[in-house]
Amino acid sequence: MPPVAQSPEVVNVLNVLNTYLKWNNLNGPPRGYEHYHPSSFGGCLRKVQYQRYADMGLVHPHKEDMDPKTLRIFDTGHSMHARWAGYFEKIGILRGVWECTNPSCWQCDDQGQHLAHEPSYANTHGHDKPRKYGKDNKLGCFKPEKCACGNTNFHYHEITVEDKELNFRGHCDQILDFSKFDPSMFSKGNPVDVLFRVEDLPKKPIVLDMKSINSFGFKSKLEHGPSLVYRTQLVIYCNVLDLEYGVLIYENKDDSSTKIYKVDRNPDMWNIIKRQAQHMNDMVPDQLVPPPRPLSKDDYECRYCEFQSMCHRAKIWDDPDLLRKRLKFYGVLE
Repeated sequence: MPPVAQSPEVVNVLNVLNTYLKWNNLNGPPRGYEHYHPSSFGGCLRKVQYQRYADMGLVHPHKEDMDPKTLRIFDTGHSMHARWAGYFEKIGILRGVWECTNPSCWQCDDQGQHLAHEPSYANTHGHDKPRKYGKDNKLGCFKPEKCACGNTNFHYHEITVEDKELNFRGHCDQILDFSKFDPSMFSKGNPVDVLFRVEDLPKKPIVLDMKSINSFGFKSKLEHGPSLVYRTQLVIYCNVLDLEYGVLIYENKDDSSTKIYKVDRNPDMWNIIKRQAQHMNDMVPDQLVPPPRPLSKDDYECRYCEFQSMCHRAKIWDDPDLLRKRLKFYGVLE
């Protein structure tokens, strides 16, 4: 049976969206690469340093005009984070920063008294925006039962992970804390069989990161565990947040099957990461960059890099001592 021809009006609805995605990719707000993102520190650190210089206006990368389908795939991964955060919020184990959704929150003082008749109150007390709870704790807090203004609805924000000395800054997907977990919740209403052992749950807060992956990667790439890039990300989170370990959950975007991995603090890896970050910070005044992580210009990691043209013109690629320099900088992070 031949495919049904679609009318131009229908086809162009999607074309408007695809045009927006391409435009937004080239013109969206910067990601803040003046800081080193934990999510990218396990990859080519030459690229990471170029990104920092680009945010400083020192280099000008070639922005890739990406396929709308690829951009939608990226957004699917981002939406997964919100879905899982919603699961853990309902279970009562999610810590984070919780923003009151009442736009008039600032018109009340911390005792809930309405002070709209005192215009100077916002400037005096700093409540010109809705209150945020948990922002002063590096692990955030549990969702409050009620805001000082009386509102019971909150918007969840991921925890900021920051080490100013090393110049790390990013956001972890979730912090889970079972200290207030009530397993009896599953015996209420229509009860279900419990699939867990309370004594085996984490005793202290843990950091959780979510990754989406297709069926091919789920079967082949995870055969030997999580990738170096993701393990590095969790090691940074654990050490900056002072947590014993983190957890990686991969979700197969084709059928929602999952794989879960524990990632320890790994002091040896953390020492290498710190050395690399310190070295890269020292490079900034002279606008230096680390050696490339890929061994060849044909490597996959170079294929879609926005700094490919300027990087591949550098003499480092023809340096007969490249392998030694690469191993010296990246060490055992292979």
